[in-house]
Amino acid sequence: MTPEFFSAREWDVADGRLFAQEEVDEAAKVALIGQTVAGNLFGDSDPLNQVIRIRNVPFCVIGVLERKGQSTYGQDQDDTVLIPLSTAKKKVIGSSQANARAVGSIAVKVREARAMQEAEQEIRGLLRQRHRLQPFQDDDFWIRNQSQEASSRVLTAS
Repeated sequence: MTPEFFSAREWDVADGRLFAQEEVDEAAKVALIGQTVAGNLFGDSDPLNQVIRIRNVPFCVIGVLERKGQSTYGQDQDDTVLIPLSTAKKKVIGSSQANARAVGSIAVKVREARAMQEAEQEIRGLLRQRHRLQPFQDDDFWIRNQSQEASSRVLTAS
């Protein structure tokens, strides 16, 4: 994750803090955890500054995310651990497992709901261009407009 992710997803911390840009730049071993993870791992104890391990790599918990609840697909959004994208690529996934330039998903926040359709068209056009798709070819990605599922202004592309 990058610091912009939290703004786009309208997700704040309930306790602690978000990633600093320097931590992303340095691939720091810091983590934010969801409420479900905090409860499962630490119970009533304070999770801040505790160490968790992801694939045997130690991470310092710097924040606990606000409760999100279930997604529209029934997934517990609070059962999550987030680490800087750079850290994931360099210290968890490994360069042999991930293309350093690869992107798995993009979250976009549109300022005004009425601009959602235009934003979706522009994103589709840009992704088709970047993926070098011909007009006769189907998209090799998908765009989910969450405002159609709820009163949100977030687009997700994968």
